[in-house]
Amino acid sequence: MPATPKIAPAKNGPLIVTNLTRLEGPDGAAIECTGKMALCRCGLSANKPYCDGTHAKEGFASARDGEPEHDRVQTYASDEIEVRYNLAVCCHAAECVKSAPRVFNPENRPWIQPENDDAAKIVAAIEKCPSGALFYTLKAESKSGPAATDAPAIRIAKDGPYEITGGVGLETGTWGAGASRDRYVLCRCGASATKPFCDGSHTGAGFRDG
Repeated sequence: MPATPKIAPAKNGPLIVTNLTRLEGPDGAAIECTGKMALCRCGLSANKPYCDGTHAKEGFASARDGEPEHDRVQTYASDEIEVRYNLAVCCHAAECVKSAPRVFNPENRPWIQPENDDAAKIVAAIEKCPSGALFYTLKAESKSGPAATDAPAIRIAKDGPYEITGGVGLETGTWGAGASRDRYVLCRCGASATKPFCDGSHTGAGFRDG
């Protein structure tokens, strides 16, 4: 049986990844993936996605900026589906907004209104959430999700975080309430306040791959 892939965030250093067999670029193409590798998470390596030691010279700090006050699960329900969301682990990729704008709309209050569309479309939108901040229960079937269906992999989002799927183990004592262990996103720019997780700070920080 193949060894379980794992990620160990080094203190003030890179993500140490072991036993992973699939590392993907933003276009989905495979990138060289060895049995053990160090991935940059300070955002400053000249050899991204790999670490080149720049974090030590620049004084990168991997500590979280305290615990987020909004680390809690909020529930929004219709007759068909119950949608749950934790803002503390959201990376603001906005896949839900793009996929089901009638349900997920930051301009509305509340911003999630599951009664505005059918359950199948809402499920499809939630399945696209890279962070695992959204999850659901279908009332008629008592089916919850998203389920662990993907093979273990790390995908590098363009000018953004590492998107982890397939239940890659993460050595951390900090998980958001109700957060998925199968699907989550890790900071790659060095600016997140919720390290090792991404909080969307790469956008405001102007992080770029090039």
